[in-house]
Amino acid sequence: MRSIAVVVAVAVISLSGWSGVSAQGAGGAGAASRCTGSGACKVDVTVVNCVITPSPATLTVTARNVVIFWELDAASTSMYQFPEDGITLKTASPEFDQPGPQANNKKFKLHNKNSLAGQHSYPYTIKVQRLVGTQWTNCAPLDPVIVNEG
Repeated sequence: MRSIAVVVAVAVISLSGWSGVSAQGAGGAGAASRCTGSGACKVDVTVVNCVITPSPATLTVTARNVVIFWELDAASTSMYQFPEDGITLKTASPEFDQPGPQANNKKFKLHNKNSLAGQHSYPYTIKVQRLVGTQWTNCAPLDPVIVNEG
């Protein structure tokens, strides 16, 4: 009888998709992620009911001269877009340049020089707009962080 209960418990856990690892440790939306390669890094942006969720929420950059792209996910592209100032640093820094929306405002790019030695945090704001009828209206912004490790 006891072995049947264990088998049932394992089956329930398997079917429910629970893996015993939190989103923080599994690289989910709440996790920090590292940008270690050269060239480009990507932040996936999901928007549901005007609530912005970037993945990763904190982007750690160890590479130099990378372009960071924030991309709306497929479910968000029909109803949401980045405005002209879709990604802005809370405090301006010469470490970042060339900001701008791309791909019909469904993607946003920012060049990160990451030229300073040591660790530096850069809080920034993500802004998106929702299509309501024929008008674009602003959603509440979100303030995540880029961490440069030069």
